Amino acid sequence: MEHDYLLINKKILPDFFNDVLDAKNMVENENKSVSDACKEVGISRSTYYKYKDFIRYPDEKPSDKAVLSFKVEDIPGILSFILGKIYECKASVLTINQTAPTQGIAYITITLSINEMTVTLEDLTSEINKLDHVLHATLLK
Repeated sequence: MEHDYLLINKKILPDFFNDVLDAKNMVENENKSVSDACKEVGISRSTYYKYKDFIRYPDEKPSDKAVLSFKVEDIPGILSFILGKIYECKASVLTINQTAPTQGIAYITITLSINEMTVTLEDLTSEINKLDHVLHATLLK
């Protein structure tokens, strides 16, 4: 985690990074829709979603929450295994949403408080992906 971040002068970055920050500000502070904000600054929605969680101004506090999504086999205890990995990393579960299993597959979304986490979100996601019966784990936000 020591080398996950760089301090870079925005003059050397492509212009769309500023546009993403402008759109993010419109969505968060002016209650504009993502589509409207992206149209106004001239970027695609995919560019916005790709970068919005990874760039911020230096004086902004990083998010203290994360949302993870899981596609799992419907077996007894799978949620407990996932929660065990989350507990090991010192993250706190805020919400759990789970779909009813269909054809042996269930989808779970978990919102975490990550203030005290001892590993990166990428490492946590990778560890959960290694669990038996977890078909796919991904970081949403």
